Amino acid sequence: MTAQERKYFKDIKKQMEEAGIYSPVTDTVIEHAAVTLVLIDTAKGLLKTKGQIQSFKTGARQISPEVNNLRGLLSDFRKYAETLGLTPASLQKLGGKSEKEEEAPKMSIMRLAK
Repeated sequence: MTAQERKYFKDIKKQMEEAGIYSPVTDTVIEHAAVTLVLIDTAKGLLKTKGQIQSFKTGARQISPEVNNLRGLLSDFRKYAETLGLTPASLQKLGGKSEKEEEAPKMSIMRLAK
């Protein structure tokens, strides 16, 4: 894992521990979610440099492939977040502690994927 992937992994794991829903069984899924967050960061960077619209010599224009790539990555991460109990609804299903029951974490992983 890269340094950024490890950081995301630790952040997700910490959030799950604070909610009382962490289990070592989920480490592989957490790792996949962390990799996806790094890919999201990369896709966002490409969009900043390349732009959202791709122009051709013929004058035709289309949405940049990076836009669709980012959409897919965000969708993938949302699935991981739901699986890991990182959304309010999935946290409730897993029986974890809600933010109302304790002080809200300083960083919400879901905000990273927006």
